[in-house]
Amino acid sequence: MDVFERIQEEEMKQASAMMAFFVYNAATRDAKFPRKLLPAPGSR
Repeated sequence: MDVFERIQEEEMKQASAMMAFFVYNAATRDAKFPRKLLPAPGSR
């Protein structure tokens, strides 16, 4: 059932609108997103 021919048009429109909203807001926010610190190379 996970094939291109079975895509629901309205669900795809809603999903793309939500993604566009998130990407726009992420790109225009003042602060960066918090990140986990990566361990130093060679340390465990």
